[in-house]
Amino acid sequence: PRLSGMRGDEVQRWLEEHEGLWTYAILDDDSDFYDWQPLFKTKFHVGGLTDEIAQNVIDYFKGGQDAKAS
Repeated sequence: PRLSGMRGDEVQRWLEEHEGLWTYAILDDDSDFYDWQPLFKTKFHVGGLTDEIAQNVIDYFKGGQDAKAS
């Protein structure tokens, strides 16, 4: 949904409407998310998703990487 305010609110609303999702990652070049949301910050100036960020997301889902390290 499009809400006014933080994009983190939009993600939270979507998650609330889609129960049963346990693990997720946010890939975005913006920073208006909550500290507790697993954000992997992409880099707009280099084309978005890099190999390093992709590997960090994979590691996160395997349980070995904190999202804030990206």
